[in-house]
Amino acid sequence: MMPRPDRFYILVGFTLLMVSGVLLRPMMPIDETRYLSVAWEMRLGDHWLVPFKNGTPYDHKPPLLFWLMNLVWLPGVSETAARLVAPAFSVATLWATGRVSDAMGLGRDTGTAAMLILTTGAAFLFYGGETGFDTMLALSVVLAVWQLWRIAQDQTFKTGQWALFGAALALGVMSKGPVVFVHVLPPLAGLWLWAPRTPRVVPGVAVALAACIGLVGLWLLPALVLGGADYREAVLWTQTAGRTVSSFAHAHPVWYYLPLLPVLLFPWGWLPGFWKRLPLDAPERLLWIATLGPLLIFSLISGKQLHYLVPQLPWIAILLARRWPDRIRHGWIPASILIVLAIAFCLLAFGVAGDEAALLLTWPIAITVAIPLLAVAGVIALRPGLTMLAGPAAITALHLCYTLGPAGDIMSPARLAQRLAPADGHIAMISSVYHADFHFAGRLQHPFKLLTTPEDIERFAKSDPKGVILGQPERAPMPSWPPAETIYYRNENWALWSTKDKP
Repeated sequence: MMPRPDRFYILVGFTLLMVSGVLLRPMMPIDETRYLSVAWEMRLGDHWLVPFKNGTPYDHKPPLLFWLMNLVWLPGVSETAARLVAPAFSVATLWATGRVSDAMGLGRDTGTAAMLILTTGAAFLFYGGETGFDTMLALSVVLAVWQLWRIAQDQTFKTGQWALFGAALALGVMSKGPVVFVHVLPPLAGLWLWAPRTPRVVPGVAVALAACIGLVGLWLLPALVLGGADYREAVLWTQTAGRTVSSFAHAHPVWYYLPLLPVLLFPWGWLPGFWKRLPLDAPERLLWIATLGPLLIFSLISGKQLHYLVPQLPWIAILLARRWPDRIRHGWIPASILIVLAIAFCLLAFGVAGDEAALLLTWPIAITVAIPLLAVAGVIALRPGLTMLAGPAAITALHLCYTLGPAGDIMSPARLAQRLAPADGHIAMISSVYHADFHFAGRLQHPFKLLTTPEDIERFAKSDPKGVILGQPERAPMPSWPPAETIYYRNENWALWSTKDKP
């Protein structure tokens, strides 16, 4: 094997990439803005058990991320600090990937290679820097499967080991809900396929579930009492079974993941040298089951997105690391992708994808970003051993588009939030749904009223002479008088109507 960087430097390099990503691009709507707003509302209203969004219980996700954001806010509220919470779990997942590879007895070189592959893979770089729940879930999945491997190696039944497995599951449940079982059940159900000896599964699972339920119950039970009937129904039924049977959003066909797999595998999986057939020893069987099992289950479920597979990326990284070739060849393949990306930036800037895309990226910015991309492509084509540069180059180029060009301003809620802030407590929005884009950005302290009919607009205008109505002029209904200001945000015009201007 060719020499690879020390694990310490891999962790430091990945951490710097995560920090730079947070600093280079704005808080992105609608997920990041929503999660920071929920944490902000938790702080404002002391809603420590039941998260709130726009004044009502938020039942979509457990509170762990929002607790941690408030923890880093103890010295003072900071957008940057809050946005570094989820990436910190990416760094922990990276470390755990190397350690679980070591635990499988694959050798330190393989564990280090897995960390290098994970840290320079475009998918983990992209999703690892986002404020969301997938990297928290990924860490819990790696810890759970790591513990399952330890259980399978032990000759005796140890209650403590199964309890630790349950604790890892509890971390997953508190991170993103019961979806952690989709990721962990395949390795657990397939124990007889990969474990050298099948442990006493039934009593072990009972211990694990007891530990998981006990830990989660410390939050869930009082939250169910305080949250009310609607919150109980949503948490216990709608958010899990309902999404499984029929997606509320993100409904995709069974074959949805197939055309997206190349994205998950870029750049290492694109190199022919990493595709070898290895003997199906115990680690190999476990890795394939942990990778393909959740992929199959999610394919059969209605609602799914690409980032749902982030917890599978550590297993993919170890599978590829086991196949690390003596010499990396065919650097022209990842180099070609970078060239295509550079050309795509230029085409977007010149309006090939439409006027809305062209507004996000001016041609001077596109060329400024494309030139280094082309330079990195040339280096990789000449020195395939430097393929590790492909993923960081692609992600950094994307982030630079935000910080150098108009995209950062257009996608940020900051301008609208600043206009809304003086009217806090007198704001209404023309919509049936508000994703909390502006509450954290504007440090707003009062929920928006939601207006859905012309009668709602008229009533609000008459009842609040200091009111401000936020809406999108292209969508009906809208106030009968002209807006005071219009701001372009998320590729749409957003208008502000002052009720004092109502004739």
